[in-house]
Amino acid sequence: MSAQDLSFKELLDATRAWREEPGAAFLSTNSVSAAHMPRFNRLHGSIAGAPSGESELARITEWLGEVDGDHDVTARFIIAFLSAFAHDDLPDVSALAARLTATLIPEGYALVIKSYAEEAGSGDDRAGLLTEDVRTELASFPLPASRTLLDKVDALQGYAGQLGSLLQQRRKLENDSTGPTGMDLLNAKRGLIAVVEFVLKGFEMAEEELDESARAQVKALKDTWDAAVREATERADRRRRTKSKNKASSDPNPA
Repeated sequence: MSAQDLSFKELLDATRAWREEPGAAFLSTNSVSAAHMPRFNRLHGSIAGAPSGESELARITEWLGEVDGDHDVTARFIIAFLSAFAHDDLPDVSALAARLTATLIPEGYALVIKSYAEEAGSGDDRAGLLTEDVRTELASFPLPASRTLLDKVDALQGYAGQLGSLLQQRRKLENDSTGPTGMDLLNAKRGLIAVVEFVLKGFEMAEEELDESARAQVKALKDTWDAAVREATERADRRRRTKSKNKASSDPNPA
C-alpha cells in the first residue's frame, strides 16, 4: 500500500481525528507524538487552508502524481527487462539489450527519482533516438498478449509527454494564482504523510509502554489511516488495470 495514492481530500479526511478531540489532545501530550505535532499542524493547515480557487491546481498536481507513478512503473519494467537480457547466453542478444539501455535510459533507475520536468525532458531526448531501426530492435523482444518491448517504450514516451503537458497547465494556473504553488501543495502532502507514518511507527515501537486507553486511541487512528490508504491504493491499482485493458482493446493488431 502507498499513502502517496491518497488525494488531498482523502489525506485530510484520514487525518481529521488528529486535529479533533480527543485525538488532538492525546497526540499533543503523548511523548511519542508531541514533538511532531507542530509540524503536522502546519502541513495539515497548508493543505486545508488553500483557497477554494486552488482546487484546479490541486487536481492537476494530483494528476501529475498519478502519471508520474505510471511513468516510473513503466521505466522500472523496461530497465529490469533489458537488464535481464543483458545477461543472456547469446552475445548478440546481450549486446543489443545493453546498447538499448545505454541509448534510451542511460541513467538507469535514477530516472525515476528525477523531477517531473527532468522526466519529461528525458522523453524529449528519447524521441530523437527512437529511429525505425531502434523501434524494430525493441519490437524483437516479445511480451505476453502479442505485445513487445516497443509497446512499453511507447507507453513511457506517452507518460513523459503527459508530464510535460500537465506541467505547462500547472505553471499557467500558478501564474494566475496568489495562493500556494502546486509544488508547495505536493511538498506539504509528502511531508504530512511522512509525519503520520513516522508517528504511527513510533507508537508501534513503544506499544508496551502505552496504557490501555492510549493503545485504544492509537489503534483507532491507525485503523482509520490504514483503511484510507488501502482504499486509495486499490483505486489506483484499478485505474492502472483499466488503463492497461483500454490500451490492449485499442490495439489495431490483436492476436
